[in-house]
Amino acid sequence: MTTFIAATTLSSDTIDSPRRYEELEKEVMDKIKRDCRQIKWKANFALMGPYDYIDIFEAPDVDEAVKVAAILRYGAHARVEVWPAKSWQRFKELMHELEHA
Repeated sequence: MTTFIAATTLSSDTIDSPRRYEELEKEVMDKIKRDCRQIKWKANFALMGPYDYIDIFEAPDVDEAVKVAAILRYGAHARVEVWPAKSWQRFKELMHELEHA
């Protein structure tokens, strides 16, 4: 499984009340659970900056991550960026492998 980070910015017309945040979360997560069964959700955070949310999830491949991004984008009427990520420990291991190549 590969770890992915999704940075999401909601459209200004998506949220019309504070309650809408939870409703939108339920709608989007229900669709991800139904349509992307191999996804393992790790964490999500609300932000105060250019992005409204950061979500961390694991997917078996890029195709599944693209499905999650599409659900976030169209289900939440949002702008979404998805990045693959490696743990710092694994990154260091890869750098050591490069030194010995």
